[in-house]
Amino acid sequence: MRKIFLLTLCLSPFLLLAQETYSGMWQKVDTLISIKNYKETIPALEAIKTKAKAEKNSPQWIRAVLAGHFALTTNQDDEQAFTSINSHFSQAIKKANPTEKALLQNFYAQYLSSQIYRYSAEKTDA
Repeated sequence: MRKIFLLTLCLSPFLLLAQETYSGMWQKVDTLISIKNYKETIPALEAIKTKAKAEKNSPQWIRAVLAGHFALTTNQDDEQAFTSINSHFSQAIKKANPTEKALLQNFYAQYLSSQIYRYSAEKTDA
């Protein structure tokens, strides 16, 4: 019994360190964004989304989806960015519960609305 207690006592710090919190995960994302390492930001956001879905934490999941939207717009031309964001939102909306779906559809509609005005302005200038 004493050995089990000592083993548990010795391993408990490692178990606590293995559980990554959302604040730590978001701090990593913020650090990656601040050094403009957008390529590594996407997997970090995927980890947050996976953890949030497993824990049914809708606010964190939606925050990660929206952050992914902004990460996808960097280092791409307009057509590539539009295509990747379109598929990003479509996939996220399919995975969402009804409340999350309504929120994501609203953000997606705002994004599409902003793109329509930009493209119509480009066409009138040409």
